Amino acid sequence: MPNVLKALLFLPIALQRETIDPEGIGDLLRSNLGFLVERDSAKVVHALLQSVDIFALWSLILLVIGFASAAKVSRKSAAGVVTALWVLLILIKAGWAAMF
Repeated sequence: MPNVLKALLFLPIALQRETIDPEGIGDLLRSNLGFLVERDSAKVVHALLQSVDIFALWSLILLVIGFASAAKVSRKSAAGVVTALWVLLILIKAGWAAMF
């Protein structure tokens, strides 16, 4: 649901533009902190800040609730696993941005 809402909010913004840079598409909807840093000047910092997104955090909360109830574990345990995997994904994304 969070990604559907994000897409519905993104669509009018994208339709107002005549051309869209494929590399800058993540900064059009100001739902993450990536717009605070220029993409070309600090690629790693931009990638890290772009990961702090309202819709991503909403998805993480929903994942924690869902995994806790499905696995019948505490929410604290589920939050630890989900957060660890999310941080690993962010570090991979930042490493990818540093390489290219």
